[in-house]
Amino acid sequence: MPSLALIETEAQRLLRRLPESRRRTLQAALIELCEKHWLELRGPQPESSLALALWAVTPPLADLFLDLYAAGNARLDNTLHGLKSAQGLALLVLAEIERGNEADVHITHEPMMASESAPLPAAWLERIASLLRGTLEIPMPHHHDAHPPLWRALYVIVAHIRRFDLPAV
Repeated sequence: MPSLALIETEAQRLLRRLPESRRRTLQAALIELCEKHWLELRGPQPESSLALALWAVTPPLADLFLDLYAAGNARLDNTLHGLKSAQGLALLVLAEIERGNEADVHITHEPMMASESAPLPAAWLERIASLLRGTLEIPMPHHHDAHPPLWRALYVIVAHIRRFDLPAV
């Protein structure tokens, strides 16, 4: 796993020609857009306590960004205003570093690097869309005694809630 310093350097390299004030403005706009997208995706407030707890937890911003990107969202295009998807993800990487959210930095880093040289695979984007909507089929692991009970319990939770992000679990 790459260090935060290396990830930050890679993100800054992608944004090297972007003035600091514009970077800050774009970061705020992207975060707001991703959070609004989650409000649209999650729907009305559920009644059960588990569903309510999940409803209140925002998934990683990178997943929301990629869902907007896959849909060809006009609001995302207007926000990025000519920047590439890798640069948009680099903005989110730097924002997550500033927030101190190491897990989401690593989640955002992978698609940032993958989208730098080529378009992201459609299968990857479809998987993220399924994750956000709770429609991803989760394969059942072998129920073997060698697996620690904690990991078996976490798997059952993930299979039930259909979310893989750590804050939701």
